[in-house]
Amino acid sequence: MPTIPFQQQVNGIVKVNGRDSAIQYQLPPNSMSPALFDNDGKTFYIVSTDGTGTKTVETFEYTPHVEPPTDKLSGTDYVSRSEFQNLTDLVNKLYGDIHGIHGSVQEAATAVGSTDAGPTE
Repeated sequence: MPTIPFQQQVNGIVKVNGRDSAIQYQLPPNSMSPALFDNDGKTFYIVSTDGTGTKTVETFEYTPHVEPPTDKLSGTDYVSRSEFQNLTDLVNKLYGDIHGIHGSVQEAATAVGSTDAGPTE
Protein backbone atom coordinates (compact mmCIF):
# COMPACT_ATOMS: atom_id res chain seq x y z
CA MET A 1 0.00 0.00 0.00
CA PRO A 2 1.34 3.45 -0.86
CA THR A 3 2.06 5.90 1.93
CA ILE A 4 -0.34 8.87 2.06
CA PRO A 5 1.25 12.25 2.89
CA PHE A 6 -0.59 14.13 5.66
CA GLN A 7 -0.88 17.88 6.07
CA GLN A 8 0.65 19.37 9.21
CA GLN A 9 -1.54 21.29 11.59
CA VAL A 10 -0.25 24.66 12.69
CA ASN A 11 -1.42 25.55 16.21
CA GLY A 12 -4.30 23.08 15.82
CA ILE A 13 -5.87 25.12 12.98
CA VAL A 14 -5.90 23.93 9.40
CA LYS A 15 -6.80 26.55 6.81
CA VAL A 16 -7.98 25.67 3.32
CA ASN A 17 -8.97 27.62 0.22
CA GLY A 18 -12.54 26.49 -0.42
CA ARG A 19 -14.29 23.15 -0.71
CA ASP A 20 -11.97 21.82 -3.41
CA SER A 21 -9.02 22.31 -1.10
CA ALA A 22 -10.89 20.53 1.72
CA ILE A 23 -11.57 17.59 -0.60
CA GLN A 24 -7.84 17.33 -1.28
CA TYR A 25 -7.06 17.03 2.45
CA GLN A 26 -5.33 13.66 2.83
CA LEU A 27 -6.79 11.13 5.30
CA PRO A 28 -6.29 7.41 5.84
CA PRO A 29 -9.37 5.12 5.60
CA ASN A 30 -11.84 5.21 8.53
CA SER A 31 -10.79 8.61 9.84
CA MET A 32 -12.00 12.17 10.26
CA SER A 33 -10.20 15.46 9.75
CA PRO A 34 -9.97 18.26 12.27
CA ALA A 35 -12.07 21.28 11.37
CA LEU A 36 -10.70 22.73 8.15
CA PHE A 37 -11.26 26.48 8.24
CA ASP A 38 -11.88 28.25 4.96
CA ASN A 39 -9.97 31.46 4.38
CA ASP A 40 -13.31 33.23 3.86
CA GLY A 41 -13.69 33.31 7.66
CA LYS A 42 -17.29 32.04 7.63
CA THR A 43 -17.05 28.40 6.61
CA PHE A 44 -15.42 25.24 7.87
CA TYR A 45 -15.36 21.68 6.62
CA ILE A 46 -15.19 18.24 8.22
CA VAL A 47 -13.77 15.56 5.95
CA SER A 48 -14.25 11.89 6.78
CA THR A 49 -13.36 8.67 5.01
CA ASP A 50 -14.97 5.26 5.06
CA GLY A 51 -13.18 1.89 5.05
CA THR A 52 -12.33 2.16 1.36
CA GLY A 53 -10.98 5.70 1.69
CA THR A 54 -13.97 7.36 0.02
CA LYS A 55 -14.31 10.93 1.29
CA THR A 56 -17.36 12.75 2.54
CA VAL A 57 -17.10 16.51 3.02
CA GLU A 58 -19.55 18.33 5.29
CA THR A 59 -19.74 22.11 4.99
CA PHE A 60 -20.69 24.32 7.93
CA GLU A 61 -21.13 28.06 8.29
CA TYR A 62 -20.53 29.81 11.56
CA THR A 63 -21.00 33.27 12.95
CA PRO A 64 -19.44 34.83 16.02
CA HIS A 65 -21.55 34.56 19.15
CA VAL A 66 -22.65 37.99 20.36
CA GLU A 67 -23.75 38.31 23.96
CA PRO A 68 -27.07 40.12 24.27
CA PRO A 69 -26.89 43.43 26.12
CA THR A 70 -27.38 43.00 29.83
CA ASP A 71 -29.93 45.59 30.86
CA LYS A 72 -31.19 45.70 34.39
CA LEU A 73 -34.68 46.13 32.96
CA SER A 74 -36.42 43.12 31.52
CA GLY A 75 -39.37 43.02 29.18
CA THR A 76 -41.69 42.82 32.18
CA ASP A 77 -40.43 46.14 33.57
CA TYR A 78 -42.48 48.14 31.08
CA VAL A 79 -46.19 48.92 30.91
CA SER A 80 -48.36 49.21 27.84
CA ARG A 81 -49.93 52.50 26.85
CA SER A 82 -53.35 51.26 27.99
CA GLU A 83 -51.97 50.19 31.39
CA PHE A 84 -50.38 53.63 31.77
CA GLN A 85 -53.64 55.35 30.80
CA ASN A 86 -55.58 53.23 33.34
CA LEU A 87 -53.12 54.24 36.06
CA THR A 88 -53.39 57.92 35.06
CA ASP A 89 -57.18 57.72 35.22
CA LEU A 90 -57.03 56.10 38.65
CA VAL A 91 -54.65 58.77 40.00
CA ASN A 92 -56.87 61.52 38.63
CA LYS A 93 -59.96 59.96 40.22
CA LEU A 94 -58.27 59.53 43.60
CA TYR A 95 -56.89 63.08 43.52
CA GLY A 96 -60.35 64.43 42.68
CA ASP A 97 -61.98 62.36 45.45
CA ILE A 98 -59.47 63.60 48.03
CA HIS A 99 -59.49 67.26 47.04
CA GLY A 100 -63.04 67.55 45.76
CA ILE A 101 -61.77 68.63 42.37
CA HIS A 102 -62.98 66.98 39.21
CA GLY A 103 -60.68 66.59 36.25
CA SER A 104 -57.09 65.60 35.91
CA VAL A 105 -54.26 66.31 38.32
CA GLN A 106 -52.71 68.61 35.73
CA GLU A 107 -55.95 70.59 35.37
CA ALA A 108 -56.24 70.87 39.14
CA ALA A 109 -52.65 72.06 39.45
CA THR A 110 -53.26 74.66 36.74
CA ALA A 111 -56.42 75.83 38.48
CA VAL A 112 -54.64 76.15 41.81
CA GLY A 113 -51.75 77.98 40.18
CA SER A 114 -54.03 80.51 38.42
CA THR A 115 -55.83 81.43 41.66
CA ASP A 116 -52.58 81.83 43.53
CA ALA A 117 -51.97 85.54 44.11
CA GLY A 118 -48.25 84.97 44.20
CA PRO A 119 -45.79 86.07 46.85
CA THR A 120 -46.60 89.16 48.84
CA GLU A 121 -44.05 91.72 49.80
